[in-house]
Amino acid sequence: MDNSDLALLAVGFLSENLTKGVLSAVGKDIWTLISEAFSTDSEKKSLETLNNMPSDSLVRGKVIGKLEEVLEANPMLSTQLKKILDNAPQMLKNNAQNVVGDSNTTIQDINSSHISIHGQ
Repeated sequence: MDNSDLALLAVGFLSENLTKGVLSAVGKDIWTLISEAFSTDSEKKSLETLNNMPSDSLVRGKVIGKLEEVLEANPMLSTQLKKILDNAPQMLKNNAQNVVGDSNTTIQDINSSHISIHGQ
């Protein structure tokens, strides 16, 4: 997993927790690690904004970008974050498609997924 994936997963996990209004134990670990790693005023402000607006995709994008830069500069931090995320509960993703007719082709991201196909 590269640093952009780590940043995306960490901020996504935080956003999901913050939207619910409660940080899980893993969420607290991620928050602490990132808040300690963010040293500039700009980085700290972006994290504060994420706390206030966790569902805003532009805010999440800014934090992801800043976190990716910090991870690139600090490989040890990257290793620590990966360890935390490896122990995090899996985020569930539910994909559904309704397909009508014959000879249709559909594509979804199904890596490491359980696939259930229901016919009529």
